[in-house]
Formats: sequence, C-alpha cells, structure tokens
Amino acid sequence: MKNRFLWLCSLILSIACLTACAAPSSSEMSANQDDAMAAAEEPLFLSDSSGNHREQLTEYGRLERLRMEIPADAPICVQAENFSISIQEIDALAGEYTFFHSDDPDEARQKAQDSLIAKYAVYTYALSQGCQVEDATLDALIADEQDSDEMNPSDFKIFLKGFDADASLYWSLRREDLRMYQTIDLFKETCRSSYSDETIPFETYYADLVAGIIESEDIRIVS
Repeated sequence: MKNRFLWLCSLILSIACLTACAAPSSSEMSANQDDAMAAAEEPLFLSDSSGNHREQLTEYGRLERLRMEIPADAPICVQAENFSISIQEIDALAGEYTFFHSDDPDEARQKAQDSLIAKYAVYTYALSQGCQVEDATLDALIADEQDSDEMNPSDFKIFLKGFDADASLYWSLRREDLRMYQTIDLFKETCRSSYSDETIPFETYYADLVAGIIESEDIRIVS
C-alpha cells in the first residue's frame, strides 16, 4: 500500500496500540489491524482551505514536534530495564488521541503510555536480536513520502508552522521515527517466517511474545 504523508504518522501510532501493555487477544488485534488498514485509504486531513483544517494541521505539527523531539533531560515517566519514556512523549501522543479521536484525556494518556511501552520494549528487543533496517530502505520510504502525489505542499507548510521548524528537521526526525517502526515490522515478519505451529494462530503467539517482552522489562512508573 502506498505510503501516506501527514496522516501516515497517525496510522502508525494506531498500529502501535495493537501491542499495548495488556496484550490483546488475536481477534482484537485482527479487528484493530483491519481498522488501521481501512484508515490508510483515507487521509487524516481533507484538502480544503477552511480555518478548521488549518488549525488541525497546525496543532498536529505542534504535537508531532513534541512527540518526536525529546530533550535529553526531559523528565521520565516510565523506567524499564533497557529504556525509558519521557512525560513529554506520553503527553504529546495522548494529545493526538484526544485531539483527533476525542478520547477521554485520562483514557488517552493511559493508551499512549501502554502503546509507547510496547513500542520501546519490542524495538529494544528487536535490536538485541539483530534486526536492523538498512539505510537504503529508510531513504526509499522518505523519498516515497516526499514524492507522493497525495502530498499537498500548502498543507505541509501549515503543518511546519505548527512544527515550528524547517522541513529538514522534520525529515530528520521522521527518518528516526520510521527506523523504529520498520525495525518492529522487520522483527514481526522475522518471527512470522520462522513460526510453524499450526495449532496456534501466529497473531496469538505474537501477542503473547510481546506481553512476555514487556514483562521482562520490569516496567516502573516513576512519575
């Protein structure tokens, strides 16, 4: 499926929720995957010039900057054996859930926290298992997004206004964002290719695997 531009981040974040801290059942994962794939067919922002459209893009840019660029000294919320997650990143992702999906703020924050715990736990574990995404793959993904005929240059300028930086910084941060998600995808597909138990669906096996990875990290909520 062709990569999307501004709305691709939102799709990826929705997919990340599939491996939340309390691992969902295989049927729940399947339903969520179907919803995410359906969402990919429609852009998050319609190409119009309404004030509401501009406000959405600007706010999305602001939240994405907060989510993607975390200061080294940012206060920590989650501490694990092999990673930590800042309050800023959790709050930014929760803000996106609330802003675009009208989630209850408390529920959005819990969902964001669980989603990020799963993401970082699986990413860290995938790296330890030798899963590495080639730079050429990331180059191709970035080029695909930049050259997409569905990218609206006017929308991107409005988005960057909220992002409060030039395009070069956005693409640099976006590249690292993609590195993490592509590594997680590579790990999952590596697991799938070596899975041979016909008595248990792969998605059930993978959900249990993720739950085990998270449990092994000895997660502590510190603030």
